Amino acid sequence: MRIYSIQRTSINATPLCKRVQDIALKGISNNTVSFTDTGTVGDSLDPTELLYKGGEVISAKTMSQKDGTLFMGNI
Repeated sequence: MRIYSIQRTSINATPLCKRVQDIALKGISNNTVSFTDTGTVGDSLDPTELLYKGGEVISAKTMSQKDGTLFMGNI
């Protein structure tokens, strides 16, 4: 699993993008992964590079944040 950080300082600003962490999912028996982003690690990357990453489009009907955790509903 790859974790990215995308930050904008204003609505139309160019985002600051980082690849924060890669986590191997092999051997995880309880289906739980934990990572705390301190904002001090990660490799900077060009924001346009994220437009072409593989995977499926996620269209969450609801998004919410609590205690620094992002929740996406109805996926």
